[in-house]
Amino acid sequence: MKTIESQAIKFGLITTALLVLYFLAMKAFGLVHNVNLRFFNGIIMSVGVYWAISGYKKQNPNKFSYLEGIGLGVITSLVVALLFSAFISLYIFAFPDFLTKIKIYEPQGIYLNQLAIAVILFIEALASGCMISFISMQWLKKERPFGIRKPRKYSLNH
Repeated sequence: MKTIESQAIKFGLITTALLVLYFLAMKAFGLVHNVNLRFFNGIIMSVGVYWAISGYKKQNPNKFSYLEGIGLGVITSLVVALLFSAFISLYIFAFPDFLTKIKIYEPQGIYLNQLAIAVILFIEALASGCMISFISMQWLKKERPFGIRKPRKYSLNH
């Protein structure tokens, strides 16, 4: 039986690795300055948080509660936010020309520095992760209001 913390750390590390790989792929293709491609960061975060919650629910079906699921999603998001913002901060430190490009392409870029970018990414990742946790739990929770049931999985052999 896994704990919430171990599940959150495991999926936080996996999600962070996927975000770093995605960032490096965008850098390799010269698309890292395209702000619209950050949409896929949200998709990667959504998949990571959902997998963390649903995996924990499958391993602990009798113990799983709504607040545990939300907590697991938030902790997973916190791990991702800390690690990914630290990665970007170190990347900017190692490659200062990246910060120069950000300042050129961003509308308020002249006000940005290494710390500001790390803080903005941390807040963005944590906030989106909290929303994703809430949305995921609406589908994964046990109780449903007004007698609404999940769709059944029908098979041809019944």
